[in-house]
Amino acid sequence: MFTVECARGYNHTIKSYDVLEIPYKKWLLILELGENFGWQPTGTVFSERIDRLREQLPLDKQDYEPRDWYWSKIFMEDDALALAEVLKAYLKHGNIESNKNFIKKISKFLSGDKSKTFTVHSELDEKYIKTIIEFLLRGEFQFAFDD
Repeated sequence: MFTVECARGYNHTIKSYDVLEIPYKKWLLILELGENFGWQPTGTVFSERIDRLREQLPLDKQDYEPRDWYWSKIFMEDDALALAEVLKAYLKHGNIESNKNFIKKISKFLSGDKSKTFTVHSELDEKYIKTIIEFLLRGEFQFAFDD
């Protein structure tokens, strides 16, 4: 199974390197959950090293699809904070395990699409989402497939 490694260097508050490893399937589910509840992704950026190669290579995919560390992307601070806020609102307004009807209503309201439904993913429990939120609230980070 592939893992997405999210990292931002040494964190003096937690006294270690600030790294979070997310199984690829959960990475996709978190992004989907965020978008279904109103997160509007602004796109990722490549590191300066990769930007220098942009003229030689067709690097126009500033999406959230991880690559290997050589082609890592940066999840910008504003984007991370916005996703964290959406996930916090999701936890506050809907019980993940038992309130599926409310969750569907909220997602339809936020998306503006009355025909759209949202599938609750049992892989994303409240504790796991809180871990993601805590990481996102610390701001910008690089991400790539772990090797």
